[in-house]
Amino acid sequence: MGQLAEQYGVRVPTIESIIHGRNWKHLPFVKPTKRLNAKLTQEQVIAIRVRRAAGERVAVLAWEYGVSRRTVRLIVHRHTWKHVA
Repeated sequence: MGQLAEQYGVRVPTIESIIHGRNWKHLPFVKPTKRLNAKLTQEQVIAIRVRRAAGERVAVLAWEYGVSRRTVRLIVHRHTWKHVA
């Protein structure tokens, strides 16, 4: 975000406020498809859901994707990554 702020001559908190919808609400905004701090991609989230639905164990998925078992369960039950089909 630092580069973006520098490019437009604003501070990083301003960019963060715009991204989180606190400023410039009157402008149309498309949410980014990639989360800024995400360990997983949307494709990986979909794969986790498909593989778990096919019966693959949570522990195996967690180990393979480098996340906790809790993270896998939250993804599968759509408590996180709700915006991903």
